[in-house]
Amino acid sequence: MKSYCSLIVVIVMLLLAGCKPPVDDSEFFYGKIVLVDDEEVDVLDVSPQKIILDGANYGYISAYDSLLFFMNPKLGGFFYNIFNLKTNEEVGCFVKKGLGPDELTSVGPIVNFYKESEDLKTILFAPNEEKLCVWNISKSIEDSTTIIEEMFPCLWKEDNQGGCYSAIYYINDTLLMKVPSVPISASEATVPYYRQCLIDSKVPLKNISVFKKSIKNKDAYIMPEFFFYSNDAIKPDGTKIVQAMSNIPQLNIVSLDGGEIIGYRIAGGDDFSIFQTDKEIKTYFLRVHADDNFIYAGYWGKEKWMPNEIPYVNLIYVFTWHGELVKRIRLDCDYDNFYSDPVLNRLYLTRPKNDEILYIELADILNAAV
Repeated sequence: MKSYCSLIVVIVMLLLAGCKPPVDDSEFFYGKIVLVDDEEVDVLDVSPQKIILDGANYGYISAYDSLLFFMNPKLGGFFYNIFNLKTNEEVGCFVKKGLGPDELTSVGPIVNFYKESEDLKTILFAPNEEKLCVWNISKSIEDSTTIIEEMFPCLWKEDNQGGCYSAIYYINDTLLMKVPSVPISASEATVPYYRQCLIDSKVPLKNISVFKKSIKNKDAYIMPEFFFYSNDAIKPDGTKIVQAMSNIPQLNIVSLDGGEIIGYRIAGGDDFSIFQTDKEIKTYFLRVHADDNFIYAGYWGKEKWMPNEIPYVNLIYVFTWHGELVKRIRLDCDYDNFYSDPVLNRLYLTRPKNDEILYIELADILNAAV
């Protein structure tokens, strides 16, 4: 009998040893977690409208007040071309490629616009040159040539131990620069964070971290630098930024003024513990953009697709900046990228298998949800 009881104790101990306790979010995440039941939110079926542009439209899009921008790899000597959506005609090609004094060898995509003395401007990041360029878009269109008003050094290799900024946002005379994860070893990477500084100074005003520490796992399904990967978007008034996480169904809303961080996680989805296993990891949020009222987050929520597969993605989750999921939009077609125009209140979309440009009139859909 004694040996039988001992055997029971051993079995129980083994079972307990194999039961991993629930992950403590606060071990990795600075904010609190709020669960969101997406099944309780209505699905709205929408048919986007098509735009026929007169010119070579292709690539990563951005938009502002009837202007549609393409970071277009099909252009021979330029990085961008612009279309006027009042006429659907091409305005011109801008930002020269090359090694000359007014040329660049690489630029990042446009992530936000701002107005200064009524001129529309944006910050272009040139990683090869390690420079930031102030592009005056209004004057460029008026003069039919690229007007780069100023250039500032941006020594990301030295400042970030090789972590190339994945996005740079202009906010009221300051820059918010995202430093991505970089590998520490084959099984671990740094955590991403934001550096806020004056545009002409490399000295940071502050660093903003959402995640507390890295996760070390040599058996993980993905590389550790992608554990905390997200697509981000800034609130146009510069008060908040949102991270749409790819490998956890979670939107992190960060207050840039007060420092509050809240993660809104789809109920029933994976948490941080998935990165401590060798399990297959799903892809959740794919794209994100925002205006001052809403966050538009492209949602997939399925296993990774095969390398040559083009997934049919047609869902967009709409959140308020307070984290409330107000609508799930289901398109009658697929998309691969989108960008919201805060002036016209439209969401523009591109498609993965052709060069079609689509748009949704957001006011018709979301006014009742404000």
